[in-house]
Amino acid sequence: MAALAIGIVTFLQISACAQAPTTILPNGIYTYAIIERGQQVSTSTLVVNRAHGELSVDEHAAPMEPSETAVRVLDPSTFQLRSYVAGVPAHQVAAVTVSGATARVRYGTSTIRVSAVPGAPFVLADVFVGLWFQLPAMLRVTKAQRLTSITLGFAAPHQALLTVSPGTSRKPQRASKDDIAITVTAEGASSTLWYDPKTFVMDEFDTPGAEIVFARTATPAP
Repeated sequence: MAALAIGIVTFLQISACAQAPTTILPNGIYTYAIIERGQQVSTSTLVVNRAHGELSVDEHAAPMEPSETAVRVLDPSTFQLRSYVAGVPAHQVAAVTVSGATARVRYGTSTIRVSAVPGAPFVLADVFVGLWFQLPAMLRVTKAQRLTSITLGFAAPHQALLTVSPGTSRKPQRASKDDIAITVTAEGASSTLWYDPKTFVMDEFDTPGAEIVFARTATPAP
C-alpha cells in the first residue's frame, strides 16, 4: 500500500508539472493598439500556440483582409525565427525560411537569399507587431546585441542590422511598474520596448521619431 501511495503521488506530481503553464510567451491571445501621432488607427491580435515542437505566432492586423495573417514559426526553446508566411490561404505574399545563417526570402514574384551577419541571428520585420512581440524572449536566450533583420514592407525586401541595448527612456504610463526596457536601433532610428520580466510579453513599443506606439490593450495597471 505504501508503495502504491508513493506511486500515485509521483504520478500526480509529474502530471502537475506537465500541465504547468509555460512562463515565457505563454500560449494565448494578445491584442495591441497601433497608435500614430497620439491617435489609435488600428489593432493587432497575436495568437501564440505550441504544437509539434514548434511555437507559432499568428498575427492579424488592420488593414489586413479578414482571412489574411502573418505567421511566424519560432524555435520554442530559443524563440529564434524558423519561418514566416504572410497572405491569405490561397495566395502567399511573402514566405521566409531560415536554415542556420542563411534565409530564403520569397516576396511577390522575386526570391533572394540573405546571409546573417556573424553573431547576429535573424529576425523578420514587417509593418506589424510580431517582431517586437517575439524579441524580449529571444534576447533572453540568445543574449544577442546585434540582429540581422529581414525587412519586408511596401518596398523590396532588404537586410538591415539592428542593435539592442538596455533602455534608458522614461517609463510610459501604459507600462507596468515592473516592466523592463530595451532600446532597439535600426538604420539610425531608435525605439524603446517595454516588457514584463516574468512572461517576457511586450507591453509597449515606442518609436518617437515616427510617432508610432504599439500598446498592449490588457497591460496591468502599475
